[in-house]
Amino acid sequence: MSPRARVIVVPVLAACMASLLLSRSRVAGAHSGAESSRTRLEALRRDTNELERLRSQTVVAHAAQPSEGDLLSRVRRTLRDVGIADTTLRQVSRQGDLVLGGSRGENTSPYARRSERVVLEPLSLTELGRWIQTWRSSERLWTVSQIELRSTRETESSGAYAVTVDLTTTFVRPQTSTQP
Repeated sequence: MSPRARVIVVPVLAACMASLLLSRSRVAGAHSGAESSRTRLEALRRDTNELERLRSQTVVAHAAQPSEGDLLSRVRRTLRDVGIADTTLRQVSRQGDLVLGGSRGENTSPYARRSERVVLEPLSLTELGRWIQTWRSSERLWTVSQIELRSTRETESSGAYAVTVDLTTTFVRPQTSTQP
């Protein structure tokens, strides 16, 4: 090959090599981006399936405001179902109602959420587990939203706890008439 041809061929080959290396790095980057997209898509599919599963389990609401003794009788029934004495139930107290939705602070939503607190004492962890399992399988209107365990002097020696369980339910608020 003549020196003049080498002068032309060498830079052309170098440019081709640089172009191939650049293309290779772009392909590797695209492959990495595609893999990342696949991973995000799979996570999105899992989240969507979980959301659909949870939506299918949701009970919309009580048809009306829950009565005062409703929750008390449900808690007592569940305690009896798992073989825990009624005397374990120390207190049921309403924590409040919260109107759901509405716009700009207006209470226009037909739905509200009620929170109630149940105190059970003394209760072992095994008994608590049985109670919660039975509650979740039989009680679709009231949901456990928080559990607090406290060791007291009376319960410390027996390995039992004072248990506070916060329960919530959604209900249709009573219609109020607006007369002038």
